Amino acid sequence: MILVKVKWEDAHNNQGAWLYGQQELEEFATDNRFVVTQVGYVAYEDGDCMVIASRITDPEDPETRAYGQVERLPKRLIKTIEEIKDERD
Repeated sequence: MILVKVKWEDAHNNQGAWLYGQQELEEFATDNRFVVTQVGYVAYEDGDCMVIASRITDPEDPETRAYGQVERLPKRLIKTIEEIKDERD
């Protein structure tokens, strides 16, 4: 399986608080602190999304492999994907 580091933009909200005025609204709209970096194995990928798992078991048969801490990332939110090479290979 391929191990990757993915940077993606997470959706966020203001937790129900009011935003007062255009300046507060623009500050909220342009807040870039919600770009997430995540490492995991590419468990599934198609034209719309990438599914990465932070944990996997590694049996010979992929049909019985178990996946843990699984995240579905819509491709339109992904900023970068970097493959991580195992230097032991």
